[in-house]
Amino acid sequence: MISELVEFSRTGEYFETDFELGKLIRFIYGLSILEYQLFEEILILNNPTSQYLKERLKRKNIGLINKALRHLSDLGLIDRKKVSIEDRTGFHYTYSTRPLGEIKQLIKGRVDNWYNRTIAKIDNLESYYQNKFELVPLEE
Repeated sequence: MISELVEFSRTGEYFETDFELGKLIRFIYGLSILEYQLFEEILILNNPTSQYLKERLKRKNIGLINKALRHLSDLGLIDRKKVSIEDRTGFHYTYSTRPLGEIKQLIKGRVDNWYNRTIAKIDNLESYYQNKFELVPLEE
């Protein structure tokens, strides 16, 4: 993901063209491809289980699915609900996204934080280079 942004920035394209929202969400949250795929699926589906998501994404390892879901939950992008299984003892978890209004605010907050940190670094450009390198005067 970062390499894609670096490549775009080398040509100046990243700031001159429209970007994919999914790439922005992946970047600001540091999501893996799997985590973003799960996030999209949960946005579309109605309370899927991890097993259903595993099958839908054609993955073999349920552990990786559960780890990715836990990360999305820790970030506040999805909610997990424990559901009892009818006619049997046991339960499973279903997943849903936060309401879209909340997700928009979370994303905007992350973008605002990134923007403010970036502007602060630009504003402190002189001190960055003075601290990073000992400035050597040019010989005449």
